[in-house]
Amino acid sequence: MFATDGVWDNLSSQDLLGLVSEKMTVSGAWVNASNRGVQVGGDLGELVQQPPSDDREKSLQTVIATRIVEKAKEASMDERRDSPFAKAVRRHYPSERYFGGKPDDICVVVGIAVDEGLL
Repeated sequence: MFATDGVWDNLSSQDLLGLVSEKMTVSGAWVNASNRGVQVGGDLGELVQQPPSDDREKSLQTVIATRIVEKAKEASMDERRDSPFAKAVRRHYPSERYFGGKPDDICVVVGIAVDEGLL
């Protein structure tokens, strides 16, 4: 994933991992193989194909990127959020009482690496 500072200033690494994990799991790209942990699902190759097939309107990477942009924009407008930017301001300028998100440019590019055998 590549993202502008409008994403990183408003969402933490943990926030992003949660968003990606949710989409990967819900889509079936990641499956829980009980005693072997999380593994790549058999449909991953189909999920990342462009153009989308059947009833899917968007590829998995597009769905993930769109969700990240939505959450980053929402966080940037939240004046009560303790964003990564707000934490950095207070760390470097302890006398500042900055809270909230930071409106900024928001752009995300998501790529998903797939073994050729799954395509």
